[in-house]
Amino acid sequence: MYNFNLEKGESILGIFDDIFIIINDKQLLVSVAISNKRIMLLDYQSVEPFETLKNAQASYYIKMKEVIFSKCLKDIIELKKDSMYKVVFKDNYIVSFEDKELFNTLKRINKK
Repeated sequence: MYNFNLEKGESILGIFDDIFIIINDKQLLVSVAISNKRIMLLDYQSVEPFETLKNAQASYYIKMKEVIFSKCLKDIIELKKDSMYKVVFKDNYIVSFEDKELFNTLKRINKK
């Protein structure tokens, strides 16, 4: 399950699960949500599981992925394919990944 808020006029265009990414040399396995305004990386928040279960009082605890990284689509300055697909943002963040469908979705959206 995912936990994120959309801005006014924002809609989800796609969610991609189990995407291995590299952000400026940091490796992560995340879900990627793409809206008409932003790209969001989602992962489980590091919460102490025993404390969470204690607070849930023996009910079933549903882990939710939350936004750990978000960038405006307008900040994308380059989409390219090297050994991996790469998204380069204005502030020099580089997100690398291997999912072709995700790359093609970003290319299609970025043309608008």
